[in-house]
Amino acid sequence: RLIQDWTPSKKRKEPLYADSVFLFFTSAVPDELFRKIKSCKPLVKRLSAFCEINIDFIPSQARAFHFSMNNPRYFAELYRNPVAEGESPVELMIADKLVTVCASLNEYPHIRYRASSRVSKSLARIFSRKFTEFIGKNSSWWYHGDAEHSDRGRGTLMILSRSDDCLSPLLHEFTYQAM
Repeated sequence: RLIQDWTPSKKRKEPLYADSVFLFFTSAVPDELFRKIKSCKPLVKRLSAFCEINIDFIPSQARAFHFSMNNPRYFAELYRNPVAEGESPVELMIADKLVTVCASLNEYPHIRYRASSRVSKSLARIFSRKFTEFIGKNSSWWYHGDAEHSDRGRGTLMILSRSDDCLSPLLHEFTYQAM
C-alpha cells in the first residue's frame, strides 16, 4: 500500500502525501520488502527516515512481556499440525519476536530446551539461527556478558512446552535435601 500511494498512476500524477516520508518498523524488514521500497523512486526521493526499532512485543510489567498473537489457529498450527521437515510460519514468527526481545534487552542468551519436545527443539534451532543473523547484520550491537560489558553474565532462554512444569527448573536447588 505504501508503494502504491507513492507511485504515480494514470488517475493521479502526484503522490498522495507531503514531501517527507518517515518509515519506522517494529521488527526487521524482510529483504524482499526492502527491495520493493528501494525500487520505488518517488518514495525513495522523499524518504527522510528509515528505521527498524525492534519492539515487536508488548511489555505488560517491569519484568514481563507478551507477544500479540491472538489468532486461535496459531495453537493448532504449532501443536496439532506439525511440519514434517522444515519451519512452520508460526515458529518463524515466534522466533522473530524472541529475537526482538533479546536484542532490545541486549541479551545473547544461552538456550535451554527439552530435547524430546519437537516444538521446543525446532524453536531453539530457528531462534539460534535468526539471532546469529541479527548479530551478523548489527556490528555495533552489544550484549551483557561480553568482554566490554561484564557487569553481569549472559542470560538463559528456557524454551518450554505446554507439558513442562515452568517453575521446577527455577526452584530445583531449593529442596530440603539440596540445602
